[in-house]
Amino acid sequence: MGKKSVEPIKLVIVPTGRHESEVVGLQAVANRMDAVWRLPGESLGAMAHRAVWSVRGSGPLLTYPTFRD
Repeated sequence: MGKKSVEPIKLVIVPTGRHESEVVGLQAVANRMDAVWRLPGESLGAMAHRAVWSVRGSGPLLTYPTFRD
């Protein structure tokens, strides 16, 4: 029996002109990922890594950052 090939998840965060310290989360993607909120003291990279684990399905995923007002 062969293993079923699954395309890896690739999370792409749309870049903006704002500083990463203003990012408070990542927006939800319908049927793929719930909104992910940044934990106190957490880096943007750590939040993105944590977000990958909440994604349903496989393949690339495009999301937008959420900013503090």
